[in-house]
Amino acid sequence: HDETRRLMENAEAQEVLNRPYVAFGRNTAGLVHDFRNDINSMSLALQTLMLTRRGGLPLDFRDMDQIGRSIANLRYRIAMVEFVTSASRAGASETLDLRQVLESALYPFRISPEIRNRIDFRCDFIGGLSVTGNRLRYLELFENIIRNSCEALIDRDEGRGGAVEVVLARYGDWLEMEFRDDGDGIPACFGCSRFTCLDSEHFAIGRSSKKYGNGFGMINVFRAVRAMDGRLRIKSAPTGTSIAISLPVPAADV
Repeated sequence: HDETRRLMENAEAQEVLNRPYVAFGRNTAGLVHDFRNDINSMSLALQTLMLTRRGGLPLDFRDMDQIGRSIANLRYRIAMVEFVTSASRAGASETLDLRQVLESALYPFRISPEIRNRIDFRCDFIGGLSVTGNRLRYLELFENIIRNSCEALIDRDEGRGGAVEVVLARYGDWLEMEFRDDGDGIPACFGCSRFTCLDSEHFAIGRSSKKYGNGFGMINVFRAVRAMDGRLRIKSAPTGTSIAISLPVPAADV
């Protein structure tokens, strides 16, 4: 039993470290597609400028603008990838803009060929969302919940998709977050009236409402919320799930 527990703990730790890389690894096709589009657009604009100059024609500054936009897009994508994949090497505490963290967590899903044309992501931000915290922990929290929502939507009705809505708000000394989707619900949560779900026995490694799920997603969410001394509540129906999370604002930011 001790050896089994040790192996499980090692697997869980590796899962946490790998998750930012896995998120992009699963969406390599989307990354390659977007990078290639920007490079091709920049290359075409450069070729047009060269042909124009060789022909002795006046330069069209719209082509220069296109090159600038392509370079800006490339810089944005590189910065986004670096922000996510360097999270495990970041310090235990840094100043974070939760808008940026959420958009970074969403980015791999937005570029996924399987998801980008099926799921509509809607975000709403309320109040000041600059906090001191652990980047990997927030990314882990956001990415796991969003992945669960996407999987529920893709699995429903032969993959027609739907919408994922996220609200991040700050009210006084508390951060309030809500994640909603209209996919298949979580049967164990139907009709549940718990004030907090962190002590629920329905979520465990190896137990999942998805056909091919392993339970790691919600366990990682629970672990991240506990580490930040937060609360979590799940409301679910046959169609639609809402996950509400309350986190105390770090003392340094009060």
